[in-house]
Amino acid sequence: MTRTLSFLALALITSACAEPMTDAGEAPEAADALDGELNLVTTSADDRMILFVANTASFEELDVDAALDVRAARNIVDARPFDTLAELDDVSYVGDSALGKLRDYAYANPVDVYGIQEGSLLAEAILEVANTASQTELDDDVPLDSRAAANIVNDRAAQPFYSLGELDDVSYVAGTAMAALADYVDADGDGIPTAHDCDDSDATLLFPGESAACPVASCAEALALNPAAEDGSYILEDTDGTTFGVTCDMTTDGGGWTLVTGELLDDRDWVAFSIEDGPASINAGGTWTETAGQFYLLPENTDFAAGSYSCDGVAVRATATLPFTFSEWSGTFVGDELDSFDHADDYLTDTAWGEARNDCGGHFKFGTDQDDSKSGGEWGWNWAPRTWTFAEADVNETDVIRWETMDSYGHEGVLVHSISIKVR
Repeated sequence: MTRTLSFLALALITSACAEPMTDAGEAPEAADALDGELNLVTTSADDRMILFVANTASFEELDVDAALDVRAARNIVDARPFDTLAELDDVSYVGDSALGKLRDYAYANPVDVYGIQEGSLLAEAILEVANTASQTELDDDVPLDSRAAANIVNDRAAQPFYSLGELDDVSYVAGTAMAALADYVDADGDGIPTAHDCDDSDATLLFPGESAACPVASCAEALALNPAAEDGSYILEDTDGTTFGVTCDMTTDGGGWTLVTGELLDDRDWVAFSIEDGPASINAGGTWTETAGQFYLLPENTDFAAGSYSCDGVAVRATATLPFTFSEWSGTFVGDELDSFDHADDYLTDTAWGEARNDCGGHFKFGTDQDDSKSGGEWGWNWAPRTWTFAEADVNETDVIRWETMDSYGHEGVLVHSISIKVR
């Protein structure tokens, strides 16, 4: 069945706006002017709980118990129901402070209906069935009492059910009907509905990504299946069916970040070293060092190897191909020297990927397989090491991370280590 309640979707609703929201007590002009600029960082589980309170709490609960500005409380009651957090944020006198109060109130005052917590994934799945299933499906497949099935279909025609409490108010819907709905969406009774369960026939297997028996493709997928997922270790699976462990950041800026370290790249053998262009010596190329997670790029030309000097450059690349794609990233790594002969420079800032020149210049570049994602820099043996840090940025979807150096003269190599990159 198709999910129709958009406020139950698992996407985190955020905005790029950096200006803080207004809340209670500000002039209406200021509050209205900033409506829709949502900056509060929440998880999808938070979204459901906030919307549950906003859609079901009485005016008195919002005003007194949740401690909202009286105007915010009144406006919420007048404008509801809300399908998304953005719709709620558009209400006058509702800003980050009010949303935070609603979230805190929801968690401090959990509401159970026959043992099922309002706003939970299980409650979401039950409401989806109640709002979308046909009368025949409710009657025969769930199965409900035929009168309960008919009344659910009739009552939802005026307005969808936004809470289990509203569903429980339907004639002939009570504990038995709620239990039947719970069994229908959660066959093994572990509290995790089928769409989010690793194996809904085995109550010992919970959310995907938590064990090798049920891996996921990325940390973002693990978070989508379990909106309450916490930071830590998760099990991923590559395209060949091989499982491996990674560290996931499930909290920063909406979560779902996979941590890519040098040790992971080394252990999984995801990096290929190549000569892209130029008269390379037999020494030129790239290799992992004896220290896990560190690799060395050496752009040595044939003249230098023969004991002479020339300006014929050699481009050497390390290409990390991940078993999952990403379109956002941030992180850090260190460019260093292997010995005192090494230095890298970025005189030719316009040098393309894989391009070698013969004018005694060079470059060190880092990025994805897209030209507009690469950056370069300069250092020598008197300056090494250099830490490269890049803030969160968007790129076209890719699974490639590149390091590349090009130079001439001596073995002006680059030792890359302390890699810590988050991708999503």
